[in-house]
Amino acid sequence: MSITYFITGVCLFSTLSLVFIWLAERPVNRTKLKVFATLLYVVLVGTSLYFHQSERALSETTTDLKVLESAHNQELLKLREDHEEKLEWQRIEVEREIRAELEAKYAYKENSLNATLIEKTIDLEETIKSQRSEIYALEDKVRVAVSENETLRNELDDLQSAYDNTFEEEPDVVFVEYYDSCEEMTLYYPDSVDSEHEAYSILLDEDMDGVACGPSEQ
Repeated sequence: MSITYFITGVCLFSTLSLVFIWLAERPVNRTKLKVFATLLYVVLVGTSLYFHQSERALSETTTDLKVLESAHNQELLKLREDHEEKLEWQRIEVEREIRAELEAKYAYKENSLNATLIEKTIDLEETIKSQRSEIYALEDKVRVAVSENETLRNELDDLQSAYDNTFEEEPDVVFVEYYDSCEEMTLYYPDSVDSEHEAYSILLDEDMDGVACGPSEQ
């Protein structure tokens, strides 16, 4: 309740009291009126003092409430900051744990891959060594085969040379057709032969016409 409401109430009460006194007695007793006025003054003063003290206490209470509210707000702000800081540290810790876990998984996979790679490298080296040994063995066989082939070739050349020296090439035999008479020639060449034939003989060409054992000579 404010001081305005209080004053309004007191004035209304005083007015009602005066009306009551005015209606109660006629003429109005001055003594009673003075007593009433004194009492009304005392009530007004006392009430004013009371309400002044109440207003002061209310103001002090309001100030205290504001102080408490400010302290409460500061406490809330501090708690909020502490909570946010705590949440930030928790977030950092969670991120660290997740990063550590991911790094551990990555390291495990990397180690596994390295181990697999090393194992495959060793297997590949063993395969290369085995194939290299086979290649060396094949090269040795090739060298032996080439050597044997060269030996056989030399032996074949020696045999060919020995064969050539043993069996000399005989001279070609030249067959010359020669007939003593036209009767003998006509047994093989009944139509006579000209001068370009191998069996032609000038002795059988009596008329010297270039035809041996012609019609005139048979």
